[in-house]
Amino acid sequence: MGVFPKLPELRRSHPQIHYLTERHRELARRVVAGQKPSEAARDMGITTPWVSTCLSSPIMKDHVEQLRERADENAVGVSKRIQNLSVEAMGVFERILRNNVTDKEGKDVVVPLGLQTSVAKDVLDRAGHGAIRRTETKAVHAYLTSDDVDEMRERIKSDDLKMVMEAQFSVVESKG
Repeated sequence: MGVFPKLPELRRSHPQIHYLTERHRELARRVVAGQKPSEAARDMGITTPWVSTCLSSPIMKDHVEQLRERADENAVGVSKRIQNLSVEAMGVFERILRNNVTDKEGKDVVVPLGLQTSVAKDVLDRAGHGAIRRTETKAVHAYLTSDDVDEMRERIKSDDLKMVMEAQFSVVESKG
């Protein structure tokens, strides 16, 4: 057996990004917004390997992280604004429900009943007392003989039920 010299390992060199172009920034915005790299590549008309190279670059990683931090800060800011406005919104709801609304000149305004109803439903819904959104029904199908129906009628009479629900019976004579 002969001895062969060891060959150096071949590595693909990825070009490094030294500054961000508008295209890099757009890619970063898409990724931070939740788009998959392969989708961003397709939508932007670029190759998936190019996207991978860009996203693995230290300068791009830093930019993506900064965008994510800003997005988180904005989300917290919006949440705080909504919380602050919710107190004011509840006051508006109460005035509408009590028909205690005035215009800019201080004159009473009659709130239409439809608006009052809509506001009341919205408040109840947010409080967990909204309308049922889905109903589930179960049906039982049975074939009863005349004797079965007569027995059920006797049981109802003998139990002296105060509330009898109407039922439609299909009487089928048993064969045999």
